[in-house]
Amino acid sequence: MIAAPVVTVYAVLNAVAVHFRVPEREILLHRRDQHVAWPRHVTVGLASRLTTYSLPRIGRALGGRDHTTILHSRRRFDQRIACDPAAAREVDTIQDAILSTADGDGEKAELAFVMTEIEQRTAELAQLDSVIALAERRLASLHNSFEMLSAARAVGRARFDVIVNEFTAGQGAARRELDQSLDRLMRLTGGGHV
Repeated sequence: MIAAPVVTVYAVLNAVAVHFRVPEREILLHRRDQHVAWPRHVTVGLASRLTTYSLPRIGRALGGRDHTTILHSRRRFDQRIACDPAAAREVDTIQDAILSTADGDGEKAELAFVMTEIEQRTAELAQLDSVIALAERRLASLHNSFEMLSAARAVGRARFDVIVNEFTAGQGAARRELDQSLDRLMRLTGGGHV
């Protein structure tokens, strides 16, 4: 039994780029340049026609686009080939080229796509990890700043109590409280000047 040819989004992207003489990276960019709009619509239309991939999966393969963007692009593709016979013939030519070079080994093509998605997700996770680490450092710094502010306020209150209780029996307790508040503030600042 001969396996049916399996087409990937990348095979469609490559064929469209070659046909229109547009670099693949330009089709993947999120710019709306007119010279890549139709090739991008053709890529989406043929990918949804020739592959078994869902719209979100096609969107991920084409530069991380949202599935609604892919749906809109497919609709534009369908509208144009329905009313423009020259565009329909052009799409048929590209489709024939894709199918003539499609790999009959579906598992190999699927594995290649899955490996690419894993690499993309790994890169995204690494980027997310670095953002989380930065946020944690900033949060720790902010937390430390709040602790220092609280300790500085405690020093101010203790200093006020020392002044108020200067000639009373509570002067000793107020001075001890001031010393403890100063010690806490010095520990938080690493012994530096406040």
